[in-house]
Amino acid sequence: FSRWSFKQIQNEGNINENDRLAKWIEFLINEDDSQWAILASKDPIIKKAVERLGIISQNPENRRDYEIRQKALKDITTMKEGAREEGREQGREEGREQGKVEVAIKLLCKGIGIDVISETTGFTKDEILKLQKNLNKE
Repeated sequence: FSRWSFKQIQNEGNINENDRLAKWIEFLINEDDSQWAILASKDPIIKKAVERLGIISQNPENRRDYEIRQKALKDITTMKEGAREEGREQGREEGREQGKVEVAIKLLCKGIGIDVISETTGFTKDEILKLQKNLNKE
């Protein structure tokens, strides 16, 4: 299979324009730098390959700057993911705390003793007394 035979098959219209393998073959056999933009517009993955090829062909200083930027972007993504997970965990913790408050309120309303509520929820007696005081105000 040669470059010429692929081009001939392509020119005859025997290749589906959505055929990803054909797009890659066209990309790999391309010798005309002016065609990179056209090839990149045909497929997002090939676009990424064209962008990387452009970076590789840059001078070493530009390539180093690119790699530093890529690393920084990955670090930012990692930090965001960590912050999201921390936020989720905090939300779960707040949800558990809210659930404990609701249980304590229900137990207080049923007249259950403060010692039992403290043992059940993990709240101190002072926290339960404060909760009870707030309930009495309402």
